[in-house]
Amino acid sequence: MVAFVLAVPILVIGASAGPAQAATPSAGGTYTLAVTKSGMCLDVVNMSTANKALVQQWNCVGSQT
Repeated sequence: MVAFVLAVPILVIGASAGPAQAATPSAGGTYTLAVTKSGMCLDVVNMSTANKALVQQWNCVGSQT
Protein backbone atom coordinates (compact mmCIF):
# COMPACT_ATOMS: atom_id res chain seq x y z
CA MET A 1 0.00 0.00 0.00
CA VAL A 2 2.58 2.62 1.04
CA ALA A 3 5.87 0.74 0.92
CA PHE A 4 7.63 3.38 -1.15
CA VAL A 5 6.70 6.38 0.97
CA LEU A 6 9.84 6.00 3.07
CA ALA A 7 12.01 6.80 0.04
CA VAL A 8 10.01 9.88 -0.96
CA PRO A 9 10.97 13.21 0.67
CA ILE A 10 7.90 14.57 2.41
CA LEU A 11 7.17 18.15 3.45
CA VAL A 12 4.46 18.35 6.08
CA ILE A 13 3.44 21.90 6.92
CA GLY A 14 2.08 22.60 10.38
CA ALA A 15 3.31 19.35 11.96
CA SER A 16 6.36 18.78 14.06
CA ALA A 17 9.14 16.59 12.67
CA GLY A 18 10.70 13.67 14.46
CA PRO A 19 8.93 11.21 16.74
CA ALA A 20 5.43 12.38 15.76
CA GLN A 21 5.49 9.99 12.78
CA ALA A 22 5.21 6.20 13.08
CA ALA A 23 5.75 3.46 10.46
CA THR A 24 3.90 0.22 11.20
CA PRO A 25 4.62 -2.94 9.16
CA SER A 26 1.55 -4.16 7.25
CA ALA A 27 0.89 -7.25 5.13
CA GLY A 28 2.90 -7.88 1.97
CA GLY A 29 6.02 -5.98 3.01
CA THR A 30 4.28 -2.60 3.06
CA TYR A 31 4.08 -0.01 5.82
CA THR A 32 1.30 2.14 7.20
CA LEU A 33 2.49 5.64 8.07
CA ALA A 34 0.48 7.48 10.70
CA VAL A 35 1.08 10.76 12.48
CA THR A 36 0.87 9.87 16.16
CA LYS A 37 -0.32 13.32 17.24
CA SER A 38 -3.30 13.52 14.85
CA GLY A 39 -3.86 9.79 14.24
CA MET A 40 -4.12 10.44 10.50
CA CYS A 41 -2.53 8.09 7.94
CA LEU A 42 -0.26 9.13 5.09
CA ASP A 43 -0.69 7.75 1.58
CA VAL A 44 1.04 8.20 -1.78
CA VAL A 45 -1.51 9.36 -4.36
CA ASN A 46 -2.27 6.59 -6.89
CA MET A 47 0.49 4.42 -5.29
CA SER A 48 3.03 6.35 -7.38
CA THR A 49 6.71 5.40 -7.21
CA ALA A 50 7.83 8.53 -9.09
CA ASN A 51 10.03 11.22 -7.59
CA LYS A 52 8.03 14.15 -6.19
CA ALA A 53 4.91 11.99 -5.91
CA LEU A 54 2.03 13.65 -4.09
CA VAL A 55 1.08 12.43 -0.64
CA GLN A 56 -2.17 12.87 1.24
CA GLN A 57 -3.39 12.51 4.82
CA TRP A 58 -6.65 10.82 5.68
CA ASN A 59 -8.38 9.29 8.69
CA CYS A 60 -7.01 5.80 9.37
CA VAL A 61 -9.63 3.07 9.12
CA GLY A 62 -9.79 -0.06 11.29
CA SER A 63 -6.51 -2.01 11.36
CA GLN A 64 -4.68 0.71 9.39
CA THR A 65 -3.69 2.60 12.54
